[in-house]
Amino acid sequence: MSYVLNLSPTAAQQLAAQPEPLRGFVVAALHRLAESPVSVARRSPSVTAGQRAEFKFDHGGAVLWVTVTFLYGQDEQTLHVELITVEFGA
Repeated sequence: MSYVLNLSPTAAQQLAAQPEPLRGFVVAALHRLAESPVSVARRSPSVTAGQRAEFKFDHGGAVLWVTVTFLYGQDEQTLHVELITVEFGA
């Protein structure tokens, strides 16, 4: 079962701010998340309830970690993406 993705205004802005090819990678990661959130997500350690999924982007020796913070919709068919953050990593 594939979930419907609903990006918050903040998440939509964060996605739009990413340069290519990172933006394309994030879009593909969101589709993977929608296909099987249980296999890629874990509970967020933040104060708010929710889940998060991390994806490793390796491009030309530069490693970035993309973290998607989301909530399951009450309809059990929607993922509400709250934040998309990108950090340099190893």
